[in-house]
Amino acid sequence: MISLDNGDKIQGDATTAAKVDFVISGLDANAVKQLADGQLANAIGDMYTADSADVVSGITLVNTNSTAEEVNLYVLPNGGTARRIIPVDLSLGVGYSLYTDGQKISVMDTAGQVLSSWSVDDTAGGTNGLTTQPPSSNAFYDHTATPPFDHFLHLLRARGHLHVMQFDDEQWTDVAGTTDITRRTQDVQIKVSNGDTEVGRIYQYFRGLTTGYVDNIIHWSLTEAILQFQISRHTSEALAVSYVQLKKDNTEGEMSNDGVGIKIENFVVTGHCWGGGSGSGDLSLDLTLTHNVMQAISIHHKPNTFVKWYVNGVLKATEETDYPTGTEFSNFVISHKTTGAASADNYLSVFNPILLASM
Repeated sequence: MISLDNGDKIQGDATTAAKVDFVISGLDANAVKQLADGQLANAIGDMYTADSADVVSGITLVNTNSTAEEVNLYVLPNGGTARRIIPVDLSLGVGYSLYTDGQKISVMDTAGQVLSSWSVDDTAGGTNGLTTQPPSSNAFYDHTATPPFDHFLHLLRARGHLHVMQFDDEQWTDVAGTTDITRRTQDVQIKVSNGDTEVGRIYQYFRGLTTGYVDNIIHWSLTEAILQFQISRHTSEALAVSYVQLKKDNTEGEMSNDGVGIKIENFVVTGHCWGGGSGSGDLSLDLTLTHNVMQAISIHHKPNTFVKWYVNGVLKATEETDYPTGTEFSNFVISHKTTGAASADNYLSVFNPILLASM
């Protein structure tokens, strides 16, 4: 609860004016009542002013906009300085709601599923920053007393499937050409030799991703998915192009159907996805690889909402338009090539791919 003296205020703001509804409940002079309701402005504004020694027992926000809103809440003591009571610019998805009693926060999606529930703290790597962290981030493991990663664990509880891929599994298909493909348990390496222009790729079907559909189909508009892997490149080669993708076609190259993935041109890594008949183009991940240095990539697909790319636990890109929505085959494809004769031996390595998917 939040205790207010006469003249103290609850304040708030959102990205867009009149798109986030609010309701404040509590005690006014010891009488239980709805204290205030309305819509947040796009600049800090008053939501409720105490006219006695009052208690706020709960604040509810609901995003009615067609895009995500960043929201903030404050307590302004009479004659004092406004202080925040939720994380800075907390992102509230389309149709999502937020509830706080001043100590804990819950965020709920449009299906009524609680996505996050945690105590707010200010420790290093603390929960204040978790709204931008992927499930693989160390920050999640620092706060297991009231786990903020319940949203990701619920994917497993709600008909979820965890796929841990091992490259020595017989389900992989190699298309080597003149390239060298070396598969071990935890990694694959594709080599284009000096002077070669051949494409090397490996792929496998993911099966059982979407309950109620053909077993090698992914229904993107129903399936939430988190794809994680690590990559490294060996030897700079200006003509080298690589892809790591979850998509319809088991072919090398750019997407032309629903899917998500990354593209590596020499050492520069970009995100890309396809959906609704068009592609996202190359999305900057602010990542340039270094010879033999491994980097962690996480791609989060939220049905009908977004695709997000994380690098080493940091959000780097978001696509909210051209995300996959169709019902397509589900191939995981890794490819490496040069667009002309290679000037030196060069390699792509992919390590430890994991896919978590749920309807």
